[in-house]
Amino acid sequence: MSYHHHKKPQEISVPQGRQKPLQHFAVVIYETLQDAKNDLSNIEKKSHEADQLNIVIRAEGISEDPDITKFGKLFSGKAWALIHENRIQEGWYNVPH
Repeated sequence: MSYHHHKKPQEISVPQGRQKPLQHFAVVIYETLQDAKNDLSNIEKKSHEADQLNIVIRAEGISEDPDITKFGKLFSGKAWALIHENRIQEGWYNVPH
């Protein structure tokens, strides 16, 4: 009769990723890029109220404009507008992430 000695399962420690502090997000939504450019003073003010300001343009277009992206992250297009409008309705912007 032979006995097999079973090793105790080895515990594996999984390194935790670098824990980022929770961030506060804010959003502003405009119909066109020009509408946003006409409101840069408000965009700048809002950018100081959050860790990241999401600037959403409903019209399709570019996602990089130095006048605007220096204050936050730019999202262009109907799909992005819908995503951020849903986040507003769900209260996503009311809690840190």
